Amino acid sequence: MSSPAGEHVYSLTFFFTAQVFCELFHDWPDALTQLGHRDTIGLSPKVILHEEPIDPRSLLLLSQIMHCPYQGQAASLFLEAKVLELMAIKMANSFGSTQKRNRSLTKRELESVHHAYHLLLDQSQSAPCLEDLCRMVGLNRNKMNQGFREIFGDTVFGVVKKAKLCRAWSLLEQTDLSLVEVALEAGYKNQASFTTAFCKHFGCTPGSLRRS
Repeated sequence: MSSPAGEHVYSLTFFFTAQVFCELFHDWPDALTQLGHRDTIGLSPKVILHEEPIDPRSLLLLSQIMHCPYQGQAASLFLEAKVLELMAIKMANSFGSTQKRNRSLTKRELESVHHAYHLLLDQSQSAPCLEDLCRMVGLNRNKMNQGFREIFGDTVFGVVKKAKLCRAWSLLEQTDLSLVEVALEAGYKNQASFTTAFCKHFGCTPGSLRRS
């Protein structure tokens, strides 16, 4: 996949030995049960490749990992915690859980929930209200809320909030916009509400992040 000229592309890779992975996650998904075993020829371990879109929670964690605010031992602890949190999310999202396998939503309803999710990410700056979103994808309110909790582990409002905060984080790092302009671009009505939400979620103010 190519990227536009002049656009920076970042890559992060995390490595776990099979032994460490097994110690961290005692109940492996079916897809990983053979990960720690050598093949019949005995030459190399099994290789598993899985690709999927980056959800807002993972995007937030990746941003925090790439811009660790600490140094020394504090940085090591911070990064280790964030990587483990990211792994927990990917384990749950990528390979599913008993709850996901027992979903009561139909295939069409699941497709509608995914459609709604992408609409929210595309329009996070001025996201439609829940009623309008339900009407756009043809789902009722209960099914929409149920689908978001089962698939994304959050409410519709929670997904929108995280998407807005991730956008704000990127704007603070990649642009020279003022804090007021960042707040408005991210979809907040004023700087005060933006600062409150940002500080509560990231543990630091937008101004301190930019200064760091």
